[in-house]
Amino acid sequence: MAAPTHSPHLSKCLRRVQTTMQRRRGERESRHCRRILPGNAVQVIDDLGRSYATGKRKTSVARVWLKPGTGIISVNSKGFDAHFPTIERRQDVLAPFAVTGTYGSYDVKATVRGGGTTGQAQALRHGIGKALQLYDPSLRPPLKTAGYLMRDARVVERKKPGRAKARRSLPGVLQACCPLHRKPAVRLFQTTLKLKLFSNF
Repeated sequence: MAAPTHSPHLSKCLRRVQTTMQRRRGERESRHCRRILPGNAVQVIDDLGRSYATGKRKTSVARVWLKPGTGIISVNSKGFDAHFPTIERRQDVLAPFAVTGTYGSYDVKATVRGGGTTGQAQALRHGIGKALQLYDPSLRPPLKTAGYLMRDARVVERKKPGRAKARRSLPGVLQACCPLHRKPAVRLFQTTLKLKLFSNF
């Protein structure tokens, strides 16, 4: 069976797509270079000397770039203390540095979207922990022990039909109005009541 032949225009398009894919693959590989450190540890940084990681919590997603510096942390182009006004959320963000004893040694630039302040702070904590262990693999044991490298899979359970929330039942008055909760005796009583009302006219 003869091999399928393509038109010159189609072949030119295929070559262009393959060239573009190879160029993008090369850009990705050059953007994140891997350096072998003593003890066979692997450091993953980009061409600007930064490590990149993504952190997630609930519906929040944080993108984190980390590099050696003086401890400046910016979130969505603002200081992290302006983005997180409460002490508890700031403690969540700084927890990876406290565990590894590297507070003030790294600068962090992050973008966070989705969720509320709690989810965003804990997503940022997850991203900073992953970026720290990519930049310095020797920090992995304390971060892993503290649980800052593992994605917390807990999310809000979906609401169910016939329920006030995921598990909570409706109040008794609303249960009588809800078709899913009506009992045969209730339906018979309602039918009898309607017949009585119409018979009065």
